[in-house]
Amino acid sequence: MLKQAFLAVSILAATTAHADNADATSSSEWALSELSGSEDSKNIIVIAKSEQGPALAFACGEELGLYSVLVYETEDELLEQITRPQRMSHRHYGEITVGDDSLGHTWRWKDDNKTLEVRDRAVGIKLLNGVFSKKDVSFSFRQVGDYALTLAGPNDELREFVAQCPVTRKKS
Repeated sequence: MLKQAFLAVSILAATTAHADNADATSSSEWALSELSGSEDSKNIIVIAKSEQGPALAFACGEELGLYSVLVYETEDELLEQITRPQRMSHRHYGEITVGDDSLGHTWRWKDDNKTLEVRDRAVGIKLLNGVFSKKDVSFSFRQVGDYALTLAGPNDELREFVAQCPVTRKKS
């Protein structure tokens, strides 16, 4: 399990070299980018900044799975910030709340990048459902802090992400 988590972080960091639409990621609207990956597996990422300042991102691909990232202190280039390699990270238990429903999970805290990341289908789906139902999303992490986010509602780029992501797209 730990090996899979490190693999996911390595895959996310390794995909930074060629990303489309990187300058649009400092927006409050959802911005979709394609991350370079292997020829067999395309990775995509969608990012939006909340009204309060922190940002939320979802990354997805065949090998990557569904990855959720909270950027609690944003920089100008969010895509670069999220995908920048960092040697050291810590695990922190956190709880997300969408509407009245809560879910706890262990997240990877990358302090240099000011991000918290988790590769978990249930967490990603709950967060995406919160965005699509236009519910406020909150995060609570011991030692890191509490964050309440009001995010933009779904747009075409977020819908495209859901349609392209192997974890969320409808099976025919």
